[in-house]
Amino acid sequence: MGSAISRKYCELIFTSANKYPNWDPPKRIEAGDFGFVNKETGELMIHGNVYTDPEILGKFPSLKEDCPVALGEREDVKVVCSTNGQSINSAANPEIDLGNVANASFSGAWRFEKSRGALLVMMNPQMTYIPRSHILGKLAEIHRFRKPKVVLVTAVFNAPAYAMFASVTGGSDVSMELNGTVPALHAPGATAGVAVESGWNSKYTSGLYRAAGGVGGSDRYTPLFVLEKIKTLRRGERFIIPERGEDIWTTAIPPWDALDEEGNEIEEEYSDVEKE
Repeated sequence: MGSAISRKYCELIFTSANKYPNWDPPKRIEAGDFGFVNKETGELMIHGNVYTDPEILGKFPSLKEDCPVALGEREDVKVVCSTNGQSINSAANPEIDLGNVANASFSGAWRFEKSRGALLVMMNPQMTYIPRSHILGKLAEIHRFRKPKVVLVTAVFNAPAYAMFASVTGGSDVSMELNGTVPALHAPGATAGVAVESGWNSKYTSGLYRAAGGVGGSDRYTPLFVLEKIKTLRRGERFIIPERGEDIWTTAIPPWDALDEEGNEIEEEYSDVEKE
């Protein structure tokens, strides 16, 4: 899985959800982390967390007590699919048909036509986030957040199970299902009091696929997160920061130019007149 492909996957998910995918979901990302997005890979490079950083706590020593992170409601399933993907009936497509599994907690199938596509499935995710009205105004006073490349994680989605898929150029089909825990009496070869661990099954015609976790596990994975940064306004040749406060924060846009199907930046072509 090359860096250009991870960057393309990041761009496709961001375009659909306005959120960033974690190319390595076991890597823990927490609300309050800050750093920068690696332009070559799309990976978040974490430099610290606002709730533990000495400089920030020196200015706001009771930040964690006054502005603790909050929890959103847990969802059954969250699916993010690039705009060129569509849900299909896997039973009508033998190449990706997984059959009927009685203990499937989730099942789905998608088709991506022509251009490269991306898919992210999270089972039972829960959002952890920074309450905007209490903390972002304070953090805007910290000088490091006024640097153009510095971004802040304002929300994360943690889940006990996830699956991610990147299709190839030309089209791909994929089906997946997450099996629930199988009772011992129905598990081949199992003895009394033993259960078979849940897990993912998948079939796909071509592409990159990764999945982990199971039903009823702990929130070990962080497949998706929200990045924000302080707005900058251009005035002549200078970039300035608007008035202080929570409203000066905005969604952080990926730091690369337009990408081709393989995730490489597209070089802009200029006419001879423009070059002069």
